[in-house]
Amino acid sequence: MTGITYGNPGLARVSRVLLIAITLVIAALWAVPQAQASLPQPCDGIRQISDPKGDGHHNNTDVTAAWFSEERGVLELVVQVDQGVWEPAHDDSDHAGFAFLFTASGQQYYVRAQAWRSEPISWDYGTWSPTGGFVRQGLTTGSVTVGGGGAAVMAVPPALGISEGDVLTGSHALTYDGIDFGVPHWVDRAPGGTAPVGTVFGADFVVGACGQDPEDPVTTAVSLKGPAMRVGSGAVTVNGSVLPARPDVEVEITVRTGSGKDTSYTVQSEADGSFSRSVAITEKSVVKAVATESGLSSQSLTVNVRAKVRIKLRNLRNGSVLVTGTTSPALPGRVLWLRMGEVVPSARTNAANGRFRFRLRKPRSGRYEAVYIPFKARAERAISNKGTIR
Repeated sequence: MTGITYGNPGLARVSRVLLIAITLVIAALWAVPQAQASLPQPCDGIRQISDPKGDGHHNNTDVTAAWFSEERGVLELVVQVDQGVWEPAHDDSDHAGFAFLFTASGQQYYVRAQAWRSEPISWDYGTWSPTGGFVRQGLTTGSVTVGGGGAAVMAVPPALGISEGDVLTGSHALTYDGIDFGVPHWVDRAPGGTAPVGTVFGADFVVGACGQDPEDPVTTAVSLKGPAMRVGSGAVTVNGSVLPARPDVEVEITVRTGSGKDTSYTVQSEADGSFSRSVAITEKSVVKAVATESGLSSQSLTVNVRAKVRIKLRNLRNGSVLVTGTTSPALPGRVLWLRMGEVVPSARTNAANGRFRFRLRKPRSGRYEAVYIPFKARAERAISNKGTIR
């Protein structure tokens, strides 16, 4: 009796290959993280803290934004980073920290996520000071999102006693990667640089005011934007808005230089709540806008200045060369005279009131440039145009 084969053997082989392919696709889909819940959004779209990408030396603790949110009916804090990878980057660190700090009723509090190398993320809260650091008061809850723009979402615990109408000020975020002998390895301060203590902060926040438009409105938020850099001293335009949006709200814009000098400008908001003002920038400065009626402050805006320097050469009858130069801004600083291709200066002098000069008694021929370095980092250094000694 002849054996009977049911079906087509070639088709059976194709079916097995197809089944294996489908299995691999399903496995790959399970390996891809499932769609993440959207982050709770900031009130009226205003993020209390914005910070440039790249100023933290690890991308998973490099803060790009942070804000308060009441979108889900409770007060939450969001700290957004360049890359949401919730583990320490240093090989010798056991955890990385992501803290949101703010001041309420004169006390500075923190709420923090701690991403451990071999344990689940933990969430705590307490007080913070430059001398005492983080002092835990209890635990709270939170969640994270991963990948580009990932964030830690942290619940503000009821134990802090924060209630509707409270004004939360001095907001900023601190991140670190590992702790040695009680001292964190700081990665980022947002807004600001790296050091945990700074003078720039995020915008103030009024608890419970999100989306409200009372009959007799009082400002509940102030935003401010402007350029992060200017070449040389001069004017920049800053603009912002007040909420609820309405006209004739008085806003004081203050420009504070690195030497502590303040210059203030007063503007009135337009019908849509917006305001704009040209302000003078003479060195690296911090700009802030405050609604005078409520005292609410915007986020601090840091405007850096990249210096400009120009030189002129004049051959004198005795064979020497006179080099004169100008700087903008007109800050005191050091000036180095460098021959192209050399790293050791041929001469040094100081700039004052925007001017400097070199008298080169035995000049060597070649192409030269001047490097201007403002004292106390009040502006970024600059390299002049080239000059030729023949």
